[in-house]
Formats: sequence, C-alpha cells, structure tokens
Amino acid sequence: MGTSGELSLKDMSVEVFSELAASSSPAPGGGSVAAMAGAYGAALLCMVVRLTLGKKKYAEVQGEMEEILAQAEGARMFFLESIQKDCEAFDAFMAAAAMPGGASGVPKVEAGAAHEVGKAGLSEETKNEHSQAIAGVPGDVAVGTGSDGAAREAAMEAALKGAALAPMAVAERALACLPLAMACVERGNPNAVTDALTGTYMLLACIRGSLANVRINLGQIEDEVFKAGMVRRYDRVRADAAATEEGIMASAKGLVS
Repeated sequence: MGTSGELSLKDMSVEVFSELAASSSPAPGGGSVAAMAGAYGAALLCMVVRLTLGKKKYAEVQGEMEEILAQAEGARMFFLESIQKDCEAFDAFMAAAAMPGGASGVPKVEAGAAHEVGKAGLSEETKNEHSQAIAGVPGDVAVGTGSDGAAREAAMEAALKGAALAPMAVAERALACLPLAMACVERGNPNAVTDALTGTYMLLACIRGSLANVRINLGQIEDEVFKAGMVRRYDRVRADAAATEEGIMASAKGLVS
C-alpha cells in the first residue's frame, strides 16, 4: 500500500491510526482523516436508526428509517474505503513526480483518493459531472525513457486530477448524508438526538476537510476546463452543506439545550 505501510488504514486500531497520522509521514493526512470523519458520521446515523426501528412509538417512520439505514450503511462503507485511497493517490502523485525529466525537490501535496470512486448516493447531475471529469483523466500514462519531461508532466497532471476528483466525491457523498441526518434529528428516537447531531458535525467536518483537499490540488492543475467544472461542484457542495446545516440546527433547537 505504499506510503502508509502494509496494513490497510481502515483495518488499523484507532490508536495505531492516530499515531500514524501524528507522525512525520505525509500520509495518512487530512484527506484520510476527513474520510474517517465521514465514516463515523454515517455510523452514528446507523445507530440512531437502529435505536428507532422496531419500536411501536415510531411505527409511522419505520419504512423511512429502513431506507435511511441502507443509505447510511452504504455511505459508511464508501468512506472507509476512501480512507485508504487517499494514501494511494498520494503515492501515485509521488511516483509521477519521480519520473525521469523532473527537477529535484517535489512539493508536498495533500492528495485526495484515487479518481475511480463509487458514485452511489449522488444525484444524477453530480454523477454526470463526475463521469465527464473522469473522462478527461488519462487512465494510463506511458512512462518515458531518459529525460522524458512531457510524460512526467502528463502523469503528474493525471495524478492531480485524480487527487481532486476523489475528495470531491467524498464531500458529495457526505453532503448526500446530511438529509439523512436531518431525518434522524427530526423523526428518530429523541433519546439519541445528540448522537444524530454528532453524526451531523462529523459529516460536516468530512465535507470541509475534503473540499480543502480539492482546492489545493486544483491549484496545481493546468486544465482550465477541468478546473472550472470542479470549482462549480465545489461551490455547490459548500452552499448546499451550509443551507442543510442551518436546517438541521433549526430542527434541533428545541431538542437540545
């Protein structure tokens, strides 16, 4: 698995992962930790739903809660896989930077996950934009011989695009979970409302951390058409997350002191 060692990050204990994140190693970094926040946020929504299901008091929302559980569980697994992919994307960029034809001294980049990521749970508009963006990313860039700077630059551009696409997908998946969080706050077991709110805060942290990774990678990409499309997605996620957060907090106002 490259930079972060042989054990998959999602299989590490909390203590070991924390120690690795606290080390001088550039990976796992903010992208992996943001994805982990998303996994914990989705997990808390699953817990709230399971504390609501099967109780007569909440009979009217059983069907809705079952659907929320399926979506939140799918998101949780997606986020767990994304923890590892962030490090793989960093490795891909470093490998491209080390190709023949480059200058010494590689800038540190906070990479996102690999660009081939799941799109389940996203709107059709977002899925289409994601597919169009991926279409502009070369799948396999031939490694040149000697001082082939052109091949190196193409590989680095492809790696940076992938490193921007994947945290965007993570942010969009976390955004798709916020309406689930609102439903848990409003109609879930009120004894677990603070768990639903904590899940909301974790998902918001996932969104903000992932968007930060998108932004820093976009700054080094040359393809202006690709960048413009990603900026539109970035702005939409940020705006929608802020609006949904406001709604969730308004719903929770009378439930927590």
